[in-house]
Order: sequence, then C-alpha cells, then structure tokens
Amino acid sequence: MGTITKSRDQLIQELQTLRWRVAELETSEARRKQTEVELMESEQRFRAVFNNAADGIIIADTETAKFYAANETISRMLGYSSEELENLWVMDIHPETDLPYVTALFQKPAKKGSTMAHDIPVKRKDGSVFFADVNSFPIILSGKEYLVGIFHDITERKQAEEQLRQSEEKFAKAFHSSPDAMSITTIPEGRYLDINRGFTRITGHHRAKVIGRTSLELGVWTDSADRTRIQNMVLEQGRVKNQEVRYRKKSGEVFLGLLSAERIEINGQPCLLSVVTDITKRWQTIEALRQSEEKYRSLVEDAHAGVATIDRKGKITFVNKAMAQITGYTGREIRGKQFTSFLYPKDKERIKPLLQEALYGSGNKHHLELRAVHKKGQIIYLYASLTPIKEEGETIGFNAAVTDITERKQAEEALRQSERHYRLLAENTKDVIWTVDLDMHLTFITPSVTSLLGYTVEEALAKKMVEVFTPASFDRAMEAFYEEMSAETRSSENPSRSRAMEIELVRKDGSTVPVEIKCGFLRSPDGKPAEILVTARDITGHRQIEKQLRQSETKYVTLVEQGNDGIIILQDGVVKFANSQIMETTGFTAQSTIGRAFIDFVAPKYKQLVIDRYRQRLAGHETPNRYEIEILTLKGASIPVEINASVIEYEGKPADMAIIRDITDRKRTEEALRQTIETMRLMFDSVTDGILVTDLNGKITGVNESLVHLHGYTREEMIGLNITDLVAPNDRTKVMENTKNTLENGKTTASEYTLLTGKSGEFTADLSTAVFKDSYGNATGLVAVIRDITERKRMQEQLIVTDRLASIGELAAGIAHEINNPLTSVIGFSQLLLNRDLGSDVRKDLEIVSSEAQRAVRVVKNLLTFARKHPTTKQMVDLNSVINKVLELRSYEQKVNNIQVIKDLAPDLPEITIDYFQMQQVFLNIIINAEYFMNEAHHGGTMVITTIRSGDNIKIAFKDDGPGIPREILGHLFDPFFTTKEVGKGTGLGLSICHGIITEHNGRIYAESEPGKGATFTVELPII
Repeated sequence: MGTITKSRDQLIQELQTLRWRVAELETSEARRKQTEVELMESEQRFRAVFNNAADGIIIADTETAKFYAANETISRMLGYSSEELENLWVMDIHPETDLPYVTALFQKPAKKGSTMAHDIPVKRKDGSVFFADVNSFPIILSGKEYLVGIFHDITERKQAEEQLRQSEEKFAKAFHSSPDAMSITTIPEGRYLDINRGFTRITGHHRAKVIGRTSLELGVWTDSADRTRIQNMVLEQGRVKNQEVRYRKKSGEVFLGLLSAERIEINGQPCLLSVVTDITKRWQTIEALRQSEEKYRSLVEDAHAGVATIDRKGKITFVNKAMAQITGYTGREIRGKQFTSFLYPKDKERIKPLLQEALYGSGNKHHLELRAVHKKGQIIYLYASLTPIKEEGETIGFNAAVTDITERKQAEEALRQSERHYRLLAENTKDVIWTVDLDMHLTFITPSVTSLLGYTVEEALAKKMVEVFTPASFDRAMEAFYEEMSAETRSSENPSRSRAMEIELVRKDGSTVPVEIKCGFLRSPDGKPAEILVTARDITGHRQIEKQLRQSETKYVTLVEQGNDGIIILQDGVVKFANSQIMETTGFTAQSTIGRAFIDFVAPKYKQLVIDRYRQRLAGHETPNRYEIEILTLKGASIPVEINASVIEYEGKPADMAIIRDITDRKRTEEALRQTIETMRLMFDSVTDGILVTDLNGKITGVNESLVHLHGYTREEMIGLNITDLVAPNDRTKVMENTKNTLENGKTTASEYTLLTGKSGEFTADLSTAVFKDSYGNATGLVAVIRDITERKRMQEQLIVTDRLASIGELAAGIAHEINNPLTSVIGFSQLLLNRDLGSDVRKDLEIVSSEAQRAVRVVKNLLTFARKHPTTKQMVDLNSVINKVLELRSYEQKVNNIQVIKDLAPDLPEITIDYFQMQQVFLNIIINAEYFMNEAHHGGTMVITTIRSGDNIKIAFKDDGPGIPREILGHLFDPFFTTKEVGKGTGLGLSICHGIITEHNGRIYAESEPGKGATFTVELPII
C-alpha cells in the first residue's frame, strides 16, 4: 500500500475543482441537448409543413435531375407511391414533347434564383396529363445544390376557363346565327359595339357602317321618343320585354319590330343587348283578319249565310233565305221543326249533347261541323256557329249561323287522298324531305329525319333552320336563297328550276352529318314562291369512300416515295422503276439507275446468288423471298441490305418487285449485342460470389466459375441439380420456404445456410435469391447469389473478444477512477486509525469500514476475472443466477445514477446449456445500454427484468422507461459499428456481438419500442 502524501486541504480543493468541472460539463451537456431538441423541433415543423402542404413539392438533384424527396400531395397528384417517386427523374413526369421546355425551366432557377412557370403539362403514372403552375428555386442541403419545385394544380382553373370560353363561344354563335336583329350598344349614348347578320338582313345596314355610330345617327328610330322611353325602362327595370316599336330601314322603309332588351356590362361599361323581331307580316296578317271579320259580319247581317234561331226545346223559330237555299226547304217547311230533324241520322246523337251544353252549359259560343240531309236526299256538310240568346242572364235559345261547306269537304277529301299518296311516298323514302316557308320556318318534314338527325318529327318541326344547319352551311343556304329570290325578278328564269349543294347538318347529339340537298320553290296559284321544297340525302358513305381513296393514294405515295425502304421494279433484269430512297441509299441518280441491269449494283460475291434467285422466282419455283446481300454505292463501297422480292404485274407484263432495306445499323447492333453478351458472360464468370440461375422448380440452369470453385463440382455436374442439392439437409426446408416466398412476393430475400461441397465438406454462406423475369415481366426462375461467410464468422468471434476487451477497458477505467482511488484512501486511513488507541465502539466501526473496503476490492477482482478471455465452453446454467451476478456488478452504478431494478424471475426456470461468460456479456451489455439512455433522458429510471418459460424456450425481457427507439433505427440496432451514442461512449459492436452470441446458441434477440415509451430487449433461448 502506497504512502499518503496529500493533505486534507489539498484533497478538499481537488474535490471542489472536480465539482466545478462536473457543473461545467453538465451545463455544456444541457446546452447541447437543448440545441438538439430545438433542431429536432425545427425539423419536425419543416416535415409537417412539407408533408401537409396543399401544393405538391419535389426536391430534385440539380446536376442529375433525379428526385431527392417528394411530399404526399405530389404523390397523390402523380399517382406514384413515395418509394416510386424516389426512383424517378424530372423528365419522367412531363410529356416527351414538352421536355426541352421543361429542361430549360429546370436549369433556369439554378442561374437566376426563384422562377415561376405557368401552365406546365405534368404526366401522371397512368399517362394522363394535368397542368400546374410551378415555382422553382434552388436550396443547399449538406453542401449540395438541389432544386425545389412547388406544383400548384390548375386543372379546375383550366376547366373554368374552358367553360367560360365555351359559354362565350355559344353566346357568339347564338348572337351571330340568330335570324332576329341583335345589337349591343352603350348606355346612354346608344353607340353600336356589335351587330349580327340578322341586323344587317332586316335593316339593310352593313356592319362596317354601323359599328361606332349611334342609333340616332343611323336614323333607325321613326320616333326618337321611343328610344328615350325604352332606355328609361331599362334603367328603371333592367330590361324590357316584347315592346312594339316602329323602325326605319336603310332604304327608308318602315317596319314594325318586337323589341326585347336587357342591361349587361362589358368590361365594366353599362351596355344594352337588344333583340328585334320583324313582325310586320304578322301585323299585316292580323290587320287583314280584322278586316275579314268585318266583312263577315256584314255578310251575316245581309243574310249571305244561313241563319236560324232555335228555342230552348230545340225547335227552329226563324230561318233566313240563305238557310232555306242551303237545305232546299222553304222557310215555312223549316220553322216549327226540330233542329235535329234535318240532320244526318248518324250525327243526331252526337249533336244532342252539344245542343244541351249550348243551352244549359257555360253559355259560351260553340262551333261544330255536322251533316244534314238536303230536301233532294243528298248529304250536305254544314259549319254551324251556335251563339246563346240570353234574357236576364238566362239562356233562352241560340242563334245558329250555318255555312254550306260541302264543296270544301269534297275538296279536302280529295286533298287528303292526294296527301295520303304523297305521305306514303315521303315516309318510305330514305331521303329526308321538308318544306320551309319564306321566313325559314319548317312546315313539314318526313319521318326519315329520325334516322338522319336523331330528332322525332315533332322535335324537328320545333327547330329553326339555324339550329339544324352548321353556321357555315346556314350562311351558304341563305346566300343561295337570296340569289334565287333575286332571280325571281328575271322573267327568263325557269320557274321549275332547282338547286343542289352539299352542306352539313347538326344531329341531336351535337355531331354533324354531310348531306346533298336539292331545293326548289313551291309556288302559289299566282306563280309566286310560297314555300321551299328540300330533299336531303346522307352522303357520309360517299365522303368516306372519297376519303379512303385519298388516304389510299396518300399511303401509296408515302409508302413508295417517303418510306425508309428502297423499292425497285425489274423486268428482264433491268430496273424499270426505283423510288427516291434507293437513290439516297446508293447515291446514284434516277438517270443512272433506270434502264440499267440490277446485277450491276450487286457486290461481286453475291451476283450469282441474285441471278439464281431471280431466274427461279420468274420460273415459278418456290424461292425464299427474303435474303441478305450487299449492294454497291456510287463511291464503290458495299453496304449490307435485306431484299424482299415478289412477282407482280407491271405495265401489263410480269415483273419482279424488290423491297431493299439498308441493314447497316442492324448489323452493327447485332455485333454490339454479341459483344455485350460476351462481356456479360465474362462479368458473370468474374464475380467473386457464386451465382446460379434456376427455373421455377429450382432446377439449376446456369452457374458461374466462382460457384464451381466454391462447391468443388464441375459446371456440367451442377447443371440439372436442384438448388436444395447444394444445401445441408437441416437447411433444405428453410431454403424451399424462402424461395417460395421470393416467387410469391417478388422480393429479394437473404438468409444464412450451411452448404455442401463436392468433397463432402460444409461451409457457411449467405444465400440471397431474387426473381428472374423475362422482357414481359413474367417470372421465369430465380437468381441466387452465394457468398462464403466462413471468414466473416471467424471475424465475428474476434469482434466478441474485441468488444469484451473494450467493455472491460471501459469498466477498468471506471473502476480506477471511481473505486481504486477512494478505496486506497479508505483502506489506508482505516489502517492508520486502527493502529491508534481507540475505543471499542470506534474500533468496531473502523473494522466494518475496512471490511467493506476489502469487499469492494473483491468486486474489482471479480470484474478483472470476467475480463479475462475464456474458451467457449457450454454447461448447464441457471439464467437467473447469471442475471443476479450481472446486477451485483452494476449495483453501485445503478445506485449512484438513481436507477431502480425490479426483478420478476421465474423460480422454476430449468437450467439450459449455455456459455456462462458469453451470456453474462450479453446481459451486461443490454443493461449498460438501458442505464445509459435512461440516465441521458431523465437522470435515472426503472428497469424491469423478467424471465419466463414459453413452450420450449426461455424468454428474458429487459424493459426500461427510457426515451425509446425511433422506428427508423430499430432495423439497424444489431448492425456492426452502428451506435447512437456520442463519440467515445460506444463502439457500435456491443449489440452486434450480442446478436452473434445468441444466434450461436440457436436463439433470437430482438427489440420493441415506441418513441417516448421506453424499450424492451428480449432474448429467447432454447431449452436444451
């Protein structure tokens, strides 16, 4: 024992210095941890924003354009998984035609910083394309430059823009195609911004003369007060509806228009959209009707129509002369008789209820047609208007105004017969026949319109011509109409003339159909045009035939003149025709090729072959049509070509047509492929790992040289064996299960097996398998890579020893610092004090101090004994005793670090065969790791150690309440040299060695954890 040379004050001063140093270290450590926490929180915030952003985000390598990272939004946009995106490049998500533009945009931010690109086409995984606005800017990550792209999907905006465009297009079509006069004018000036063709047709004013001028300047109002009235109504109500206004045409003619107008805004300026329908003819018709009614009343008053008065009982009380003339009876013969007595018997029962309704019903006027019997016995047709006669509000009878319509009925019947014959003809023709009046309103159409346009007859009659014609066709039809109407003024024109043209009609489903129409006038008795008769015939088939003919001709020209193959036609061995491609291939001109013997262009060594084939083919013998030769170019060089020859007729004579294809590139490719295959074969045989290929049943179809040397077989001996023939019997079931899983899941698997050599030896190897697929993606077999890990096993044993030495070195340093120095002082001072004259109670206490110090010395001795290398010797051991022994070694560290250990050890645990010292090292390593992380997290903690029998295994669990293990780290815990400890506090070999020891004992070790909820390390060992 050494001599104590330090004074008490010196020891106290050193202790105080150590305390200050510890405090500084704790403060520095706290700052470091706070920085780590802040960094972690910052990264979590970034990840939260990155993954939850509404826009898609991609980070790509600036140099390679390969994706570095992508968020969930862009994954949903593109339809790729996160793993698939990591293997893509920028050019993979854009259509090929847009790659130059996208590539330029990709390079631009690296030079100029942030840039925004609009309407960039982006290709999804399924091939569909959407558009996005992309904001790009460069960033630096780990000293390397990347480009960030933020993708804002503008699909909805594009759809809205398209809907707006379509809406505006529909409005424009409706505006310009309407037969009514439509205009857009400013408020309040009334200056024209736009007019349609109907405005020009109705008013006679042309567009160029109207735009920019006011309605007052054009003089379209016959009364300017009408304009003021209409404008005031629009300003007050926002619109006007069906106002009758008189207008003046350019010619000065006044017409009556029905005006509807509504206030609109164009670019923020208040405007008026006006629609004027020319109702002049309708007004004239109404006026004519009024005059006709006045004349009719005069006729009635003058008794030109038959008039009778009938009382409530149906008796005739009065008739005029016209009535007597109609029936053939005198007035005296008629008066006093029942009105129905003159009726045709079959009409009597039908008329009685109508008379009752006229007398006792609503009192309204009734009109009816009926048949009567003339005095001479013939049937006459009458039209009767029954007007109730009221007295003090009560109907006392009615006046009957009767007209003889017998002649009209006879004419109508004749007309019906004529129309019936016409309709039978019209309804059974495939052509569509219709008539329109001179205002372009349909008056008749045949049922064949349904097959042509998809409309029923009723639907078609409700359509305007402008709705059924395409705009261009409607303009052509109207132009022809105006030309024909203008021709009516020339007496030399044939009144029965017709006009034919091809137009397009719009079907009900919106598609168009080409038709040929033939038009002619239907004329009134005075010879003037009354209606237009149109016959339309579908010429879709005719158009298709013409189109196919043009396409056929185009294809022929393209095939012959623009194809990649040369084409020549030979007669008697002389070139009669050669296309431009053969000229381009050989360099000869047409003048130097046509009329020359083809054999002159063939390389000498192939001349006889060509002559023989040519003669045999013309003689009708079976000869291969396709063969390879070499032909000469203008410069004398020979190039390989493939000839496909056949016999044809050319200009009325037999000829030989040859399609000549330049196969120079194919020959180069074949040679390159041969060299590539040879290179791949050399690489296959040069790989140091053994490689074998099997079919789907595990039969070996190929091996490399390394596998031959590894197993000691010859290549011929191995071909045909099953992969299980190379595996030790104990591992064959495992190999079959793993290869089956590989084929089913398509994933690469790797496991450790004992393999056999041709000399009845064994070696340990890693065997990884992957699915071998053909060019169509179908599994055709397996590829297995075998690596001899005998040397690696030996290295693992060395790592175990290395880790033990590192652990003991760490413990020895701790013991020297934490125990030996104070033990030296304790033992030295206690011995000095025991040499003094002391009281018995003090002496007893000092003896206890000395005894406990000596016990601590024994603990150090046990540790040093543990540190010595032991040979691997397995024996029956109680695992509970191993755990208790390790806990004794760590008891002091656990006490000073405020770590509580709870043991739940099964008392009836059987002994198993293990290496005591190796198992002690495993448990010690797990416990030290748990202590470290609990102390780092909250300066203490609780560890629960449990042992239990589970079937044929013993399960040992070490559960701590430390910070837990992140999921991304769990898979790497047992990798050699992997550590999360600070530099100098761990080698990264501990858990790797533990895994090797447990595996060597045919057991398993694994960890389970959730961040923030501690970790559990479990060791399972078989009961042997």
